Amino acid sequence: MEYLTVAEVRDECGDDVAELSDAAILRKIDRLVGFMEYNLGHTFGRALRAWSSDANHTVQVTANALVIGGDSYVFADYATLGSLTDAVNNVGAAYRVELLPKVAPDTSSSLLKVTGALVCGATYDKRQMLDLTALWLRARGGQTHVFLPLPLRSVSAVIENGTTLTADQYYAVAGKSWLVRKTCGCPVVCAVHVAHWGWRTCDGIQITYRPTWWGQAPAAIQTALLEAFKVDLGIAPSSLESERFGQYSYSNRAPEALTYRDILGGGMLRAYAVTLRP
Repeated sequence: MEYLTVAEVRDECGDDVAELSDAAILRKIDRLVGFMEYNLGHTFGRALRAWSSDANHTVQVTANALVIGGDSYVFADYATLGSLTDAVNNVGAAYRVELLPKVAPDTSSSLLKVTGALVCGATYDKRQMLDLTALWLRARGGQTHVFLPLPLRSVSAVIENGTTLTADQYYAVAGKSWLVRKTCGCPVVCAVHVAHWGWRTCDGIQITYRPTWWGQAPAAIQTALLEAFKVDLGIAPSSLESERFGQYSYSNRAPEALTYRDILGGGMLRAYAVTLRP
């Protein structure tokens, strides 16, 4: 998934970016995105950045493996994204993958979204993003509620102290940021049968779920990134306001222009940030 593409930047900025290469524009986008994701605390499902110095290399995700540069890395051998990333980068090939900072290294590799072969070299503008089908996290038990970092759309799996729960053993509401442990099959929360999540291990609850904006960031994200790109490039509107009435005119300095940090790290995008840091 891409929040903002090179083509969209060129369409919006026109001659102001005509002298920049596609690789230069994408590097700037990625730097802005990295700052934004750090502040939001999540990636909307983006997981790995893949690229190669070989123009013939492609990257692909199948149901069982990551295939890059013709080499296969089977999920059965590299069960987590951390181990998968290390395996790919430690062979010393022309290709590399980068695990994004806000993605848990112990996320299951099998959560990578299946994609066909995509060219990933030799210039940076050919780099590819690999996404996750769901968010995985560990949580601590001991309470009736387990709180989630992002509002949920659907739940794939819940494991409590090593035991996979059935859907009638917890209660989840789309748009909410919590799961309630139950001891009954009631379709709604039943105060009489609400239980406490297991607490035998420190982080004994494992949850795989799809958050509200997973895999498709809201339009406000692209808008903010585009404005941040223009500000960082120095093509934002002038901070000097002027107006003329016949033979009279005046000039007045407008409020100081926002920086890309203000746009991507301020209140504009706060509604999409995690409510609980995993």
